[in-house]
Amino acid sequence: MKLSLLITAFAAASASATPLLKIQIEDDSKALFSGCRGREDEGGDSTISQRLKDDKNFSRFYDYLQQDKGLRDELDSEDTHSTVFAPCNEAFEDMERRVNYDGGKMRDVLRYHIAGDSDITEDCMHAGALIPSNLKLRSLGDRHQRIRVYKFSDHIWLNMHARVEKSIEASNGMIFAIDKVLQPPCQVTEQLFTIPTTFSTFGAALERTGLSSKVDNEKGLTVMAPSNKAWEMLGFDNLKYLFTCVGQEREDRGGRYEADDEREGRKPQCQGVKDLKKIVEFHVGKEVAYSTDFMKKKETTLKTLCGHEMTVCAKHQQQGDGESDEDNRRRKDRKDRKGRKDEGGEHRDVREYNFIVNDGEARIQFTDGLASNAAIHMVDNIMVPENVKLPYDRWSRA
Repeated sequence: MKLSLLITAFAAASASATPLLKIQIEDDSKALFSGCRGREDEGGDSTISQRLKDDKNFSRFYDYLQQDKGLRDELDSEDTHSTVFAPCNEAFEDMERRVNYDGGKMRDVLRYHIAGDSDITEDCMHAGALIPSNLKLRSLGDRHQRIRVYKFSDHIWLNMHARVEKSIEASNGMIFAIDKVLQPPCQVTEQLFTIPTTFSTFGAALERTGLSSKVDNEKGLTVMAPSNKAWEMLGFDNLKYLFTCVGQEREDRGGRYEADDEREGRKPQCQGVKDLKKIVEFHVGKEVAYSTDFMKKKETTLKTLCGHEMTVCAKHQQQGDGESDEDNRRRKDRKDRKGRKDEGGEHRDVREYNFIVNDGEARIQFTDGLASNAAIHMVDNIMVPENVKLPYDRWSRA
C-alpha cells in the first residue's frame, strides 16, 4: 500500500512541470520553522524528557534516551526548543524483531528522531517539508540528515514509513507520536531499488558502468536520477548501444566478445558502455543540494563526477501563470496562514517553483529523495555531456 502511494506521488509529480510537494527552506546552522510557534495550547509545563517519562507508551524510547547523556540533557533543558518524533513501545518491539543495533548505530537512530533548535507544530508539517534531524553525517558533507514529510488522506507520514498518530506539547518543544521507528536512509543504490518501476534502468546503468560503489561511497552527492520513462525516450537503438556491446568492437580481449568477462566481474569496455558511464557521471553532482538549497540560491552550479558543470535554476512562478482560480486561492491561503517566514528570508513553497537543469535539458519532477550520502532528485530527461554523441536520434519528448 505504501509503495503504491509513493509511486502515485512520483506519477503525480511527473504529470506537472511543477513538483507538487511542499518544502520548507532551511539552513543547517539555524533554527528550522522558527516562525511556526503558534500553538493551540500553551499549558505544557513539563519538559519533553519528563513527558516521555510519564507516558508509559514511550517507556522503551525513554529508556534508550537515558543511555545518551547528551540527548537526555537536551530534552530536559528549557534553554532550547526541540521537536521529537517518539516511536511507541510497539514500534520498538517491531524493530527489534527485524534488526539488532549496536550502541553506536542506536545512537544514530535516536538522533534521527530529534530535530534540535526547532519548534514545529502540525500546521508546519506540510507535504514535502524537510526537517533536519540531530543526525549529522560526514557522508553528507557534515550536514544533518533530513526527515521528509508526506501527507496522504489527511495523515502525516515521515519518510513514507512512519505515521504521526498525535502531538503532545511540552514546555521546551513538541512530541509527535509515531507508529514506526525511523531508519536513517541507506545508500543511493539501495534507495533507488525501493522503487524499481521508476529507477530500475538508472540502477542498471550504475551497475553496468561499475559506478554503483562510487556513488554509494562518495561523500556528499546530488544525484539527478532519470526515470525509466526518461531512459525509454532515448529509443531502443540508443539504449542497445549504451547498455550492450553487441555489434561494437570491444577494447579488451583483442576485440573479442567473451561472456566470461562479465561473469568474472570485468565490465565491458566498448564505446557504448564508456559513453553510458560519461552520461551517468554527468547526472551526479559532487556536493549535496536539496530543493531548499536550489530555492535559496535561485541558481546552483554543481561540479559533476565527469568534470563538467551542472546548473539548476529554481524559477518562481508568477501568480496566475497557468493556474486556476483554486490554485490562486490556495497560494493566497499559504501566504496568509500565520505569516510564516523562514530564518533569514521569506518562506518558500516548492509547488511555486520550477527546477530547470542545464537550461532546460531536464526538469526535476520529484525532489529530495533521501540517501545516507546524497540528495536524489528525479529528472524527466537524459542529459548528455558534450563529449558524447548518441548514434541515433532520440524519440521526441511529450
